[in-house]
Amino acid sequence: TTQVVVLRVSLHCKGCAGKVKKHIAKMEGVTSFDIDIPSKKVTVVGDVTPLGVLTSVSKVKPAQFWPSQPCPPHASASF
Repeated sequence: TTQVVVLRVSLHCKGCAGKVKKHIAKMEGVTSFDIDIPSKKVTVVGDVTPLGVLTSVSKVKPAQFWPSQPCPPHASASF
């Protein structure tokens, strides 16, 4: 099953991003990924588990799950 895992990774420069890029490229099950340096956002797509991706990326750079967005107002139940 394809999962989309979004992480906030400690990226300061192209060198950091390059390290992470090399690491993710070698991970099993990854079909695509995107690294956005300014927002420190790393998106990994593939047959992976969120925890597996986090654990793996954490070996290279400090990482955490991207904070989930608050629900849009129309999604909340009002009585």
